This record gives sequence, structure tokens and C-alpha cells, in this order.
Amino acid sequence: MKRNKWRVSARLGIWLIVASTYAAAGTTVVINALDAPYRQLRQPAAGVHASAEDRAMAAAKLAAVYRARSGAPFSALPVGTTLEVRWPDGSRETLRVVDPRSPSGMQVEGAASGKH
Repeated sequence: MKRNKWRVSARLGIWLIVASTYAAAGTTVVINALDAPYRQLRQPAAGVHASAEDRAMAAAKLAAVYRARSGAPFSALPVGTTLEVRWPDGSRETLRVVDPRSPSGMQVEGAASGKH
């Protein structure tokens, strides 16, 4: 009896770990601005020296292309999704989707850092 109870608990624990890992991994999207189709955008120069507003607007354009290319554009990048954007100058920054319907629906979480 105790052995069966332990097996059920172990299985449940494993599935909880798998589900929570999958959920955590699915909330961050990495976009490289130099990859096709993003490099074709005419966007303001974004990177270490751009203002937070310019970076957020450029990231919103990248997110719009990401949504358009996904199989389900209305459910891609929901509110709370974290984006890690790699800018053409080699810098990276983290942004969070706050309003997917707004043209500037991105909030800068981590400032652009230098080349990595």
C-alpha cells in the first residue's frame, strides 16, 4: 500500500516538474534583429545608445513580425511574455509585453547591455 502511494506521489511530482519547466521555458522569446525576416524592417536605430522609447517601438515592430509569422497570431506573445531582443549592434535587452494591441505595447525590463 505504501509502495503504491509512493509511486503515485513520485509520478505526480515528475509531471509537476515537467509542466512547470515547460511553462517557464515557454514565456521567453528570443528575437535576433539580424535574422531574416527582421533585418528587412525599417526601424529606428536601436541598441545601447537609443532611448528606451525608441527601443520599445523597435521591439514592438519585431514582435509584430513574430506574431504575423506564427501559426496563431492572436495568441502569440500574450501579455506577460518576455522578449530578449538582440540588436544589430550586438547589444541585448529584455522587454515585456504589456499590451499586444498597442503600437508601443512593450516595457523595457532590462536596459540594453553591450556586445556579448
